[in-house]
Amino acid sequence: MQKLRNKGLWEKEMKVFVNVLGLFVLGLVLTGEEPDLDDASFMASLRPVMADASSPLEIRSKAGKCLTERLKKKPDFIEFVRKQMVCESNSEVRLFLFTSLVNVEEGKSCDDCIWALTDPSPVIRKYALIAISKYQIQSAYQYVSLGLISSNTTERIAALYTLQKVVPNDAAPFFVAALDDRDADVAKRAAYLLRSCPKQKALPLILRYLNTPREPQGREDVLKALAATVNFLLDEHDGHRNSLSERIQKWIQMQEKTHQSSWASDGGEK
Repeated sequence: MQKLRNKGLWEKEMKVFVNVLGLFVLGLVLTGEEPDLDDASFMASLRPVMADASSPLEIRSKAGKCLTERLKKKPDFIEFVRKQMVCESNSEVRLFLFTSLVNVEEGKSCDDCIWALTDPSPVIRKYALIAISKYQIQSAYQYVSLGLISSNTTERIAALYTLQKVVPNDAAPFFVAALDDRDADVAKRAAYLLRSCPKQKALPLILRYLNTPREPQGREDVLKALAATVNFLLDEHDGHRNSLSERIQKWIQMQEKTHQSSWASDGGEK
């Protein structure tokens, strides 16, 4: 029994010693005076800070700077960090590593951004969209469209704006598809973003959308936004402008009638 107690006490003391040693090494790393650590030891020393989002901002900033500087000095370390990021279970650590890689690689971080777009954390996916937009990573735009089927409304909106920023000339099909989004706010934003597309690409898709049978209920605001976009794309002298506007107005009227009929059939109750 005494041996078991001694063993338990020894394990506790060793755990405390390891924690103290880890804090000591972390202090050296953050002050730029770390010993010649291998990649694994360096990462282990920073992990407590990376994993704790509540750590003081100054400490996290220093940790990020240390990680970034090592990434710049040691090209092989980039691949090490990339492997760690893929295997890491803590989303805070993955985010920390991803943002550090992007800051170093900038526009060359396409593969990392594509990986981040499939991350289970919506926060990491959001940062991936921001990076793709910031560095104009056009080769990733097909993966950006995955955000349009996300269950997260904010992510779907972010994906729309990223597509507009990265591939404005080829984004019209994605915007038209988003007109049927289950969230009216997303659909209205898509209608508005069609204004940024070339007229010759956007208008045929809008026509096809209007000619396709669909459930009209609850889409009045979306169609009104689409009507405003058509007026924006076509100048007042364009012969197609009036016909398109009339078609959209008919859709709106049909929806209003549908709502009125539904309201009446329910006995005037909403």
